[in-house]
Amino acid sequence: MKKEKFVPRHNYTYGFTLDDAPGCKQHYDVMQYDQWSDFGTMIAYAPHGTVHAMIGGVWGADYKTKLENAGYSAIHAANVGLEAFATQKNLWRALQLECPDYCAGDAPALECKCTCPSIKKWMGQGWTHDILASVSPLFYTKSYLQNTNKHDISDVILKLMCNDYEEVNPIIGDSLESASPSDISFWPTHPTVDRLYHWKRIQGFKNDTWVDNMARSVSFTNVGYCWGHNLADVTVWKNLFDTTGEAYSNEDLWDQFDSTTNTDSPYIYDNFEWAHCEEEGYPLQLVDV
Repeated sequence: MKKEKFVPRHNYTYGFTLDDAPGCKQHYDVMQYDQWSDFGTMIAYAPHGTVHAMIGGVWGADYKTKLENAGYSAIHAANVGLEAFATQKNLWRALQLECPDYCAGDAPALECKCTCPSIKKWMGQGWTHDILASVSPLFYTKSYLQNTNKHDISDVILKLMCNDYEEVNPIIGDSLESASPSDISFWPTHPTVDRLYHWKRIQGFKNDTWVDNMARSVSFTNVGYCWGHNLADVTVWKNLFDTTGEAYSNEDLWDQFDSTTNTDSPYIYDNFEWAHCEEEGYPLQLVDV
């Protein structure tokens, strides 16, 4: 939990340096999806998501050193580190990771952190594999649970995710969590995604069906309903295009942002050309003619 009054950032994420910023390849690739359900899912990741991790960072939790000392594969460790913030979030959403309701202003950070109350039981019962697999698809693969000598180190990984080591207390930079709009980097990043989205809507999807009840908010093995993900779900947004005071549903916003049929949107992009991508060998408009 952060005490800083300024927007916090860090150069490392769980001890790892991230440098896989999205570029023309990621933006070209996502424009090739011809189903809305695929495009809408994938644009959240490689085309923009890594920017949040690179700029926000996570400190107070050096997974890199812990995993190296356990003999873990460097490649596996980097992948675990990149996804750790989401894995911890899924542990919390699954009610397995619990956070304090209140911490005194002068409380040391290490005394005010989220923990897994049942971790000793899980390890004693041999449930660590199942717990990890339930919150991250990485751990479906057996090698992600072992070090390079094929020894099981799932207890070490779970203890990291549960902040069970005394010195581990991850502090997440604003750009990597729900406060990301407070970081100025949010504002060039998300309009970039929005511009790609509008261009794809103009190009058209072969299938623009909005698939309901497919949210993966906790487990990657089970899907189901999660408020805000279905077409008819009512969002928190209101008074963007009218003054009725009524919140819009996802369906309302989907229709409103279709520039092929609706001209009421309060903004428009000057063009849909990416000259710097053309210089790298991609089509000027990121679509094959």
